[in-house]
Amino acid sequence: MSHFNPNQHFDVENWRDQKIAQRTKDALAARDAAFAEKHAGTPLRELALYLARCARTLRHSPAPCEVDGGAFIEQRFGSWDAALRAACLPPTRMTVKLNGTARYRKERSVQEPLFLAERKEKKRQKLLALDVPELEELKACILQYGLEIEQENLLEGRQETHV
Repeated sequence: MSHFNPNQHFDVENWRDQKIAQRTKDALAARDAAFAEKHAGTPLRELALYLARCARTLRHSPAPCEVDGGAFIEQRFGSWDAALRAACLPPTRMTVKLNGTARYRKERSVQEPLFLAERKEKKRQKLLALDVPELEELKACILQYGLEIEQENLLEGRQETHV
């Protein structure tokens, strides 16, 4: 038996945002892992200096999710407060969620166009895979105009939500 509800509308915008958010989190996790691998033998003093540089850039004491390798640094120092003390920084004042950080927003701005380009290419490949001679003209039309219309609709939808 299907779990499809015919009265429920599929929210494409929400689906797209969730996919982009997951790509962004995955990319940040990969950056964190690369940082941990690269700095596995780095002395604590150098990690503290890195934290101080991050704090100057952010203009406040960072939370672990605001810097590359935050969880690794926290683990190396035993706690985030110990890492901040070693960097001569005051404790963080508030709890920060990953999706509210500048680091997340910057990575999302990289991931969003990549996701949209991959979706566009996937659709193009599906259309090219159709092997029915009568549909060649339709395929050409869809390839030429369909993606442009979809992008226009996305832009119009985005403008309406921000107004």
